[in-house]
Amino acid sequence: MSFDDLRFSRCPRQAGRQATLTVTVTVALTVAIAFAAMLISTAPAEGLPRAKDKWLRLDTEHFTLISNASKNNTLQVGVDLEKFITVLGGLIGREPASPLPSTVFVFRNDNAFKPYKLLWEGKPANVAGFFLERIDGNLIAVNGDQRLEAAGILYHELMHYVLSSNFSPLPVWASEGLAELYSTFEVVGDKVHVGKPVENHVFWLRDHALIPLEELFAIDVESPTYNEGTRQGSFYAQSWLLIHYLMLNNDEQRRDQLMKFLDQMRRGVEIEEAFRRVFVTDYKSLETELRKYARQGKFYYQTLSPPNEIEELSAPRQLARHEALCWLGDLLISQPGRQDEAEEHFRAGLELQANAADCHVGMGRVMELRERMAEAEGHFRKATELDSDNFVAWYHWGLLRIQADSTSGVDAATRSALQRSVELQPSFAPAWAALSYAHTFDDTISEDAIRAGEKAHTLLPSQAEVAQTLLHHYVRANQGEKAHHLFDRFFAAHSDPKVARPARIALWHLEAQKAEALIPAAQASLPQVEEAIVAFERIQQESSGFPELAWIDDRLRELRSFVDRQRQVDLYNQAIELFNAGKMDEGRKLLEEVAAQNPDGEFGAAVRSTLETLRSAVSQ
Repeated sequence: MSFDDLRFSRCPRQAGRQATLTVTVTVALTVAIAFAAMLISTAPAEGLPRAKDKWLRLDTEHFTLISNASKNNTLQVGVDLEKFITVLGGLIGREPASPLPSTVFVFRNDNAFKPYKLLWEGKPANVAGFFLERIDGNLIAVNGDQRLEAAGILYHELMHYVLSSNFSPLPVWASEGLAELYSTFEVVGDKVHVGKPVENHVFWLRDHALIPLEELFAIDVESPTYNEGTRQGSFYAQSWLLIHYLMLNNDEQRRDQLMKFLDQMRRGVEIEEAFRRVFVTDYKSLETELRKYARQGKFYYQTLSPPNEIEELSAPRQLARHEALCWLGDLLISQPGRQDEAEEHFRAGLELQANAADCHVGMGRVMELRERMAEAEGHFRKATELDSDNFVAWYHWGLLRIQADSTSGVDAATRSALQRSVELQPSFAPAWAALSYAHTFDDTISEDAIRAGEKAHTLLPSQAEVAQTLLHHYVRANQGEKAHHLFDRFFAAHSDPKVARPARIALWHLEAQKAEALIPAAQASLPQVEEAIVAFERIQQESSGFPELAWIDDRLRELRSFVDRQRQVDLYNQAIELFNAGKMDEGRKLLEEVAAQNPDGEFGAAVRSTLETLRSAVSQ
């Protein structure tokens, strides 16, 4: 264990220092599938890369690197990234799951990087690197000459990716605190450093008061203090401080407490109660410890020795020009508003090699963005014909067909395309998620649907849309125990309050199905209907304020009306029995009780007619 003493090391930001950006580009798995808009304006294309440029491809265990930097620089980037993943495996206690392909573009210098940078106000942003998160994979781009400057944001975002791929959603203070803790990861020779202080946070904490822990723990993604874009301010500084203190201070004595605390919250235990159980103290006491920790200026960090075999990566291979153009086009198509430049790259690649399946996949995505769906499908289909083992091509073809089929159901060809994708690459989570979603159009939910949903959720344990689809499978298949277990484990303590709402509604619909099942279709008895009413009343009480469950009110009125009528019929029949037994006066009184309730329809007419008959008989 080492430490940095920052009490005398304040360093102002250097003028002109380049920043890094992270952008999340998501594709919603709904009927309308499209890229999310971003506040980035477009600029004229700068053309294709120089024909004389040499591009390399390096495949490591967790990354694919595409580079026009030197071989040694490319290898070093690959080694550093694999060491980072290895260290995270030590934190998790196992090999981290990685359900999405991660591609890293290493550019030789800023001039080579410039045409592929994110755009800001029509010009390439002043960045040393950026991270793009897509539904079908992660894209990382760095200036090889300035990769150390880009390291902080890239490690931060990679940490988010690993957390989301291996855990249910964490509270935002824990997720951001861990990402910031590992953002200062660095490789020094055959050693790595973990947890070196984030200077901006240290300086911020010297000048600002701490947020009370009760408030910090209550912050979610809807809170105004949460801003992943800037990663600045008291929330990020204190989240980092709390995680750093619990993970690395006091010889890591509090690390186990942190893990137990997060587990208690995941299980739905109230935050304050979970805190008291695990830390055996109150908020004020830990706040006092944190203030002292922030002011001391000494922050311990770990020095670790990853396995030496990470250094032994196989040599990169040189790409053909058409291959490089396909990869670079993929980087451009991931940036909103740059499909023209992407298309230029893909078409140039196809001119060089007409059978380049990846360029056809890229052209399919360009056409899809332009809503030219027939052309898009043609390119995706062509890609699968040229390379039947291209699991990405099968996935995009199937995903496109879901959009086309959504109004009339999903056909066998669509399922077949997605099934082929998961057969080729069983760990490719997006294809499992799309296959699970395709089953939502089925008339009944099969075991295949549930199997796809469970696989997708296992690979993407923090994705709310995937969990929501699985929950609906369980509800429609009437698998209540699994549905409630998923809700308690995933939705109950989710950091985004909007995520739990549709899940709660789905569970109430499941409970309503159970209530309806209490009433036989042929002939329901009064006790059965009364039991159903109790169940519906419980749902009504719990779902107060949810207009989606307003139909419960109507159903309760129907059932209560049935019960009232059934009781009236029972009294009517008793009155007839009394009349037939010669107890005319008693029969008349019962019928008068029924008549006082103003029954309608044919039954009401029968009551009134019979009552007149009884009154006449009694008077005689």
